Amino acid sequence: MTDIQTSGLIQRIFDYYLRSNLWNEHKTKLQDSYQHQFAAACRILDEKFRASFDWCLPSGGFCFWIRLKNGLSAKKVVEESRRRGLIISNGDVYYVYSKPDDHLRISIAQVSEEKMVEGFERLAEAIAEIS
Repeated sequence: MTDIQTSGLIQRIFDYYLRSNLWNEHKTKLQDSYQHQFAAACRILDEKFRASFDWCLPSGGFCFWIRLKNGLSAKKVVEESRRRGLIISNGDVYYVYSKPDDHLRISIAQVSEEKMVEGFERLAEAIAEIS
């Protein structure tokens, strides 16, 4: 197979990147960074937000699933969160059949620990506002 759209120079650079183990070094740094972010998110949620909402501890990845308490609507929480400058996903779009309106999906992929605290605080405020 050939790639006729990517320049030969770029292909050779990428080949060197893979063969010289630079990719594995980069991958290890990414894993360390994301593990730190994941641990920080778990700690922040556990220490500060246990009373505001429940969440599922993911086995990996960049997203947390949050289950709202007291029959709150995820759609309303998403709307109120957006007014507060927080972009989160309503969990119903990730279901095929049964689409519950009490789940949120929150990504921590590109968020610093400080921004995580701020974001979860905004989420707690949005939940309090519509409760």
